[in-house]
Amino acid sequence: MKKESLILIGILIFAILAFGYAVWSMFGADNPALAQQASFGNAFSGNPGGAAPGNSQKTITTGTTGQGDVEIGLTPQGIARGKLRVQMSVNTHTVDLSQFDLKKLTVLEHGGRLIAPEDTPDLSGHHASGTLSFPIEGEATSFKITIKGIPLPQERVFSWP
Repeated sequence: MKKESLILIGILIFAILAFGYAVWSMFGADNPALAQQASFGNAFSGNPGGAAPGNSQKTITTGTTGQGDVEIGLTPQGIARGKLRVQMSVNTHTVDLSQFDLKKLTVLEHGGRLIAPEDTPDLSGHHASGTLSFPIEGEATSFKITIKGIPLPQERVFSWP
C-alpha cells in the first residue's frame, strides 16, 4: 500500500507541474502570440488601452561614472495614450545632478519635428531614474533624443532605427 501511495503522490505532483507549465506556456512572456502582441516590432505604435506593452527597444548608454562624467542610459518603453515613454537612468560619482533641468536640456526629434518632453525625472544627488514622456502621434519607426549640457560630452544623441 505504501508503494501505491508514493506512486499516486508522484503522479499528482507530475500533473500539478504539467498544469503549471501549460498555464505558464499560455500566459508566459515566451508565448509567440503574446510576444507579438506585446512587442513593438520595428515600430512603436499607439496603445489606446493604457500602459505600454513590453519593451523591444534596446538601451543606449553614453558617458561613464568616471571623474566629472555622467552615465545616461535610455530605454524606449513604447507609446501609450499619445505619449512616447522612455526609461532613463543617470549615474555619476562626482557630479551633482540637481543642477540639471531635463525639460530644458532634452529634445525628441521625430518626423522632422523637435518635441520637448512633457514629463522628466527630477535629478538629484548622484543617482536618478525615471521616465521621460514626449507627446507623439501615430507610430515612431525611428526617432532621436538629444540631451545637451550634462558632462562630459556636451551633447548626447540617442538614436533608434
